[in-house]
Amino acid sequence: MTRFTGKSVLVTGASSGIGRAAARRFLAEGATVFGLASSDASAAAARATDPQIRWLAADLRAPGAAAVVVRQLGGALDVLVNNAGIYKFAALADTSDELVHEHFAVNVYGPYALVREAAPLLATARGVVVNVTSTSAQKPMPQQTAYGASNAALEALTRSWAVELAPLGIRVNAVSPGPTLTEGVRRMPFPPEVFAQMAKRMEAIIPLGRAAQPAEVAHWIVALAVPASTWLTGQVLNVDGGLTAT
Repeated sequence: MTRFTGKSVLVTGASSGIGRAAARRFLAEGATVFGLASSDASAAAARATDPQIRWLAADLRAPGAAAVVVRQLGGALDVLVNNAGIYKFAALADTSDELVHEHFAVNVYGPYALVREAAPLLATARGVVVNVTSTSAQKPMPQQTAYGASNAALEALTRSWAVELAPLGIRVNAVSPGPTLTEGVRRMPFPPEVFAQMAKRMEAIIPLGRAAQPAEVAHWIVALAVPASTWLTGQVLNVDGGLTAT
């Protein structure tokens, strides 16, 4: 399938997990794909495995970084996927100011700055923004207050941007994944036995009985960006095995 031939796509957090799966899927469908990594080292490592993706590196928390990224796109952008995010869990009593600020800087300010800077290009293309949030924004989980709140903020921005940018022909939607087996999840600092217990608890409360694979989430990111979805904006699609239905 080549539904994105001639289209330009930017995916943040594209060097691993859901972002990498989405970037590869857009590439397979004919798009020119720009992958944004958070550092030169991450971009270099990703370039070695996915050389057909055009790799950029930037820390979107830095003032002016989003504008620099947009200038490197060559004057065209049809789809922006705001996938980059962090998740660091802690009980409320153990949550530092720095942890809260970091979640909002990465999960909220980064997408905010990038949409602001990319809006003129997206307007020219009558393009699409797809934000990647989390079911933690809607389904409260212990030790995830900063993470959940930052993703709830991004879902609020999704709806606000959809209304504000609609007159420019820009559609804005979000995909909200449930537990997904990414490299980041596997690197979480838990002993193997604790990780196994957590996985069993999550599987017990997910109606479909398992966590997702990154490609399963990427499928819906691409689906929200296809031209056939032109009547859809301001929506948050839960891709969570039924978790938020319980």
